[in-house]
Amino acid sequence: MSGTNHFTYNEKNYHWKESSELIEDESKSVIARYHANRWEGDDHVLGKLEIEAAGKEIREVVVLSWLVVLTRGERHREEVRFAF
Repeated sequence: MSGTNHFTYNEKNYHWKESSELIEDESKSVIARYHANRWEGDDHVLGKLEIEAAGKEIREVVVLSWLVVLTRGERHREEVRFAF
């Protein structure tokens, strides 16, 4: 999925860049990184979400925002798949 997903929490603005990095807009700090598992294995792990020290205090928000990004991406892929 390309593009960005923006949200505000505790008067700070954040966005997911290319659904792989969560950036705090004012400081440009990377709050979290998502590493997709490109190989499907027996463990069915989609990837790994790493939360940096700067994001530990808002880890619940980081995880919830990533779930929204993931869900939007899955819906987009389904729409594209059924469009043909």
